[in-house]
Amino acid sequence: MKKHLLALLISSVVTTTFAEQIPLQFSTGVDESAVAMKTRFIQEYSHPDAKQVSKNEFVEKYSAQYIALFKQRKNVNQVQFIKYEQDKLDAMIAKHREMSMKQAHVRFSIIDANKDQKITLNEYQNIGTKNFNTLDKNQDGLLNQDDLKLDQKEQVTHEGSKLKSPIGMPTPNTIQDYIDQYANGRDYLTYAQYLMEREKQFDLTDLNKDHVLDENEYIAEFSKRYEENIANAKGKQQAFAIARFNAIANSNKTINQEDVKKFAEQLFDYWDSDKQGSIQIQP
Repeated sequence: MKKHLLALLISSVVTTTFAEQIPLQFSTGVDESAVAMKTRFIQEYSHPDAKQVSKNEFVEKYSAQYIALFKQRKNVNQVQFIKYEQDKLDAMIAKHREMSMKQAHVRFSIIDANKDQKITLNEYQNIGTKNFNTLDKNQDGLLNQDDLKLDQKEQVTHEGSKLKSPIGMPTPNTIQDYIDQYANGRDYLTYAQYLMEREKQFDLTDLNKDHVLDENEYIAEFSKRYEENIANAKGKQQAFAIARFNAIANSNKTINQEDVKKFAEQLFDYWDSDKQGSIQIQP
């Protein structure tokens, strides 16, 4: 109880972000740390267990992903490039949506502790408290930068071993996810604020106002947030595709396969920070 009272008294906590500011055109298009971006580039353009990728390997595999784009036409404009990238995201979304909905039904069963096919506010808050306490590494009733540093799993995420999905789940998983979803713009989350926000979420999900959630209500609320995530992912993907096209085009109206290859070389050079001829994660 002391830790929860202490959390209520804290008015501000200064935090810093793990992510560095990377020009959008040189990023992976995913909101992740620079080290995670390096890891993603290595895994995508070498192989999943690789520790580094050479320039030749990187340029060859980066360029190869656009062969289909230029199969029907030698030159493509920005609209055609964006559509090509959006189609790839749509294919990923189709697979992700099916998996996510199955997981939502599983989560309903987990929260429904007494298996009576409905979730009470008490059951809803119990699972929330369990999740909060798991992430509150120093047990001070607060999720903030201190917990991010202490949480080994979170550290692994930001060091690149665990990569984020471009789509993202509508349910929070990491400490930062909880802060982003429940802290109303602040860079820390108290236990009291968390429970209050979850109760609001419960009330909004309870469409027939009978003070319990049936499976249809739970899935409907999950689906709504999932579709909002999809819309957000598509918006970010479009902005990323525009930035990437402009970088490849270099002020021209259209691009070709050779332009892609030249940009791949620029992209590699940006991430080859020590100029050793490979992108690698320093041990």
